[in-house]
Amino acid sequence: MLGMPMLRDGDLLGVIVVGWADPGLILRPEEGLLKTFADQAVIAIENARLFDEVQARTRELTESLQQQTATADVLKVISRSTFDLRSVLNTLVESAARLCDANTAIICRPKDEAYEIIAGHSVSPDFHEYMQSHPMPIGPGTVTGRAALEGRVIHVHDVLADPDYKLSEAQRIGGYRTTLGVPLLREGVLIGVMAMNRLTVRPFTDKQIELITTFADQAVIAIENVRLFDEIQDKSRQLAEASQHKSQFLANMSHELRTPLNAIIGVSEMLREDAEALKQDTEPLDRVLGAGRHLLALINDILDLSKIEAGRMELRLESFALAPLIDGVIKTVEPLAAKNGNRVAVHCDAAIGTMHADQMRLRQALLNHISNANKFTEKGTITIDASQGQQNGRDWITLAVTDTGIGMTAEQMGKLFQEFSQASSATASKYGGTGLGLVISRRFCQMMGGDITVESEPGHGSAFTIRLPRIVEVGKAAQ
Repeated sequence: MLGMPMLRDGDLLGVIVVGWADPGLILRPEEGLLKTFADQAVIAIENARLFDEVQARTRELTESLQQQTATADVLKVISRSTFDLRSVLNTLVESAARLCDANTAIICRPKDEAYEIIAGHSVSPDFHEYMQSHPMPIGPGTVTGRAALEGRVIHVHDVLADPDYKLSEAQRIGGYRTTLGVPLLREGVLIGVMAMNRLTVRPFTDKQIELITTFADQAVIAIENVRLFDEIQDKSRQLAEASQHKSQFLANMSHELRTPLNAIIGVSEMLREDAEALKQDTEPLDRVLGAGRHLLALINDILDLSKIEAGRMELRLESFALAPLIDGVIKTVEPLAAKNGNRVAVHCDAAIGTMHADQMRLRQALLNHISNANKFTEKGTITIDASQGQQNGRDWITLAVTDTGIGMTAEQMGKLFQEFSQASSATASKYGGTGLGLVISRRFCQMMGGDITVESEPGHGSAFTIRLPRIVEVGKAAQ
């Protein structure tokens, strides 16, 4: 006999042995030939090993790619159908069943003291109907109930061999033998169970269980997304209702307050005229009139805001000349400017002409800006620049009010257009006001298709710019 080792890099893979019936010496050529066959056998074995490794690696890559693709598909469905939970969960259990080679798959969620199916794959109508009429209780009698009770993965290789399994009628209808239950946990709290079934006794592998657990985590994300969306929707509805009630309350209260307040102002004006005719001291009546008119202005601001929020504010569009409107506003604020030692300068484009808008609301917005500029400026200059231009095929009017006052920081500017908010508590206590003037002015400009912008720097003044289309069209948003 002649034995020849099969060696690969010094490692023994096997031995080739040949034998002869007759005794005799083995010639060296025969030994060399057997060495050649041994080397070829090593090559064949190595090729088969490498081929098996490539095949195994290919299977792993294919499975990994399938899992990644399925996960991506589920995530796409979650992102596209965030608010359609049933669609997301059905896609999820279908992908899990396909990748883990399960015949059927379901997701159950708690209802009262039991669990009901909310999503399924390849579930027969008879099985679904039975389960709807017989919700699974929490307990060891079912895989779902057991997973819910223990909060961990439950794997039953053969339900017919499990003495604790009690869902015999459901098993008869569904025909499954191997079943797997994975709890859906959100921060340790059970919100459901995913179950996978096979019609034959064929346990799931550890890798498949790990993959199903991953899908269960995605189901938790989908359920949580819908829960959060529903909470946000509910809060939004509550806030909308509260805002509507607030607007109605403000509107009603404003009307109720304006009637007696107008009477107080009217009687005070009559008393002042009588006192003036009799050459009596009018200072107390002037204070009453000033306080009453200031209070009326605040009430009017609140009424305007409530009308805007309730969608009941209507524009009165008309054609008017801009230059006289600006002159009228300047004459109104000049006495106040002189009191603060301020100079008012107007630069108006000679060809600015007319515009078609709500004249009263524009005057109100411009007056508000100039009054604010005067309030925050002492012994300085307030400049009004009125110009015209074209953009996107439309004519635009720009009214810029610039002052040399105290200015604002970026943080203060961020609060300017918030209701009942002022730049800072320090300016609020020193200069007063409700913080509604700018809000209302901007809302009016936006209703007319324009807007108000602001630029400012602490210690170097502020610049508020009103930008409106020359011809306002109702319902056209700001551009």
